[in-house]
This record gives sequence, structure tokens and C-alpha cells, in this order.
Amino acid sequence: MLALLLTLRGIAALLVSLSSSTVLLLAALFITLGLQSAQTGLSTSIVATRVDPMSRVNSLSWIRTLQHVLYALTAVAASLVLASGAEIFFRIALAICGTMLFAGALMCTRISRRSAVTSSRADRRIGGSTAVKDRAFLLMMLGSSLLMLCWPVLTVGLPLWITESTVAPPAMAGVCLAISAIIIIIIQIPVGNKVVTLKHGRYVNLAGSIFLSVVCAGFVIAGETESTRVAVAIILGLTLLHALAEVLVVTSKWYFSTSMMNDDHAGGYQSIAAIGDGLAVAVGPAIMIALVGTGNTGWCLLGLTFFIVGVFQAIYSRRILVRTAERAGPSMAPKPEA
Repeated sequence: MLALLLTLRGIAALLVSLSSSTVLLLAALFITLGLQSAQTGLSTSIVATRVDPMSRVNSLSWIRTLQHVLYALTAVAASLVLASGAEIFFRIALAICGTMLFAGALMCTRISRRSAVTSSRADRRIGGSTAVKDRAFLLMMLGSSLLMLCWPVLTVGLPLWITESTVAPPAMAGVCLAISAIIIIIIQIPVGNKVVTLKHGRYVNLAGSIFLSVVCAGFVIAGETESTRVAVAIILGLTLLHALAEVLVVTSKWYFSTSMMNDDHAGGYQSIAAIGDGLAVAVGPAIMIALVGTGNTGWCLLGLTFFIVGVFQAIYSRRILVRTAERAGPSMAPKPEA
């Protein structure tokens, strides 16, 4: 299935490279975004079924770090293509992208199935319905999906805010994206190595949500300052904090989604987790545009939302931890927290 998704994305890229139609470009973009969301859920499901539970978050951290390395290299290549202004280089870049996706699909077909979890069609239907009926999992993934709005905050909200409401130079948006990618590459694996229990996941997620709230409040301050240097300094500091917060909430979501699922129905559970990511990517830009249009009020509401979601998940996961300990026996009861 993963090979099929990569193949379809490769076909979409090659079709765009061979056509000059704007309609085809937009259609390929929407298709690619949808396939990418499905691919994310499937990749996490594969890790969940093939990797030891204690190593799942670490494995996903390595995957994300490598992805951001490729994103950085792709951004450099894209800048060179745009700087050239030649259409032929644009088409060549798309062709290379499609070829790489085909190569990835071919590599997936060579993966051994010996350790894969096999199931009948009826079992897969049961797995999907089991995940939908798991209220604890659904609530935690709903909260994590809201926190995933941190992605469009950086890619859409911040650039618009810099341009429309601050005295900082517009080029700061690109600088912030580059800094964020570098920070994620540096800290993603170390943070992933630390999240090995539900308690760790709770605290990491709460810290990330609080940091996101601070970032939103900081954007308001950056918009009010009249000094370019001060605005630039604030935005750079907020970018660093946002990168840390993003790593924290993404890592905790991985732990929640892989530790709370039924291992026999990993596909159904990870599909639900991926839907939240897909909605954040699809709807997030529209939310950010509306938010920037409301000015400081929008950022305050978004910051409050991040904080409430983080606190809710911390409290709810604490209840899950207590219930799990009670079922396991008195020896597993959680110790009082300071």
C-alpha cells in the first residue's frame, strides 16, 4: 500500500512536469496533499507493527529528522530553480521529484513481509470500527490534531503577520522557516529518546502547548512594537520557541497514538491519527488567514486554545494512567506527583 501511495504521488509530479495547465497543477497539489496524509498514517502504522514499543518514538524521530534534512535541501534547490526563472528547470525539478518517489515505491516493494501483521478484510473492518469506538484514543487525537495547527502557524500565519502587522522585513519569514528546520533536525531525536512513558508524554505535550500559547502572545507583542530591531529579535526568539514546541507536541502525539492503540488494529488507529494531521494541513491555512485578519484577538484565541487543549490532555492522560495502573494491580499505582 505504501508503494502504491508513493507511485501515485510520483505520477502526479510527472503529469505536472509535462503540462502547463493551472487546473492540472491545482488538482495534482490537492491529490498530493491527500496522499501525503494517507502515507503518514500508513508509515506510522508500519513502525508501530514492526518496531519494539520502546523504540517506536525514536524510530519516528529519525524518520522526521531525515525528512527535514530533505526539506532543507529541497528548499535550496527550489530557490535555485526560482532564481533561474527558466521553465525547463522547473519541469526538470518536478521530474526528479517524481523519479525519487518511484524509487521509494520500488524500495518499499523490497521490504520483507515476514514481520508484517497480516489480517483478513473482515479483521481490517473490525480494526477500523474498534478505533472509532475507542473514546479515549479519539479524544487524545482530537486534542493533538488541534495542536498540529502549529504547522500553519509557522508556514502561513507568521509570514502574513510579519508582512501585514509588523515592521520586520518580509524576508524574515523565510529566515524563520530555515531556522525552524535546523532546530528540528538538531533536537528531534534527543527529545524522542526521552519520551518512553505516558507520564513523559503528558509533560512533554503540556510543555509544548504552553510554549505555543507563549508564541501566540509573542506575536501580539511583535505586532505592537515600532522598532524594527526589537521586532526582528522577538520574532527570532519566538521561532526558536515554536520549533521546540512543535517537536514536543509532535513527539507526544506519536507516543499517544502508538501506546494507546490496539496493536492488533494498528492501521485503523493510525488512520484516525493521520486524519487529524490531514485536517490541520488542509484547513489550517484558511484558519490562519482568518486569524491574521482579526488582529491581536485571533492570536489570543489561538493561544488560549493551545493552552486549554494541553491542560485537558494532561488531565485526561493522567486518568488513563491511573486506570491502567489499577487494572495492573497495586504495585503499578502511580506515585504522587509533586
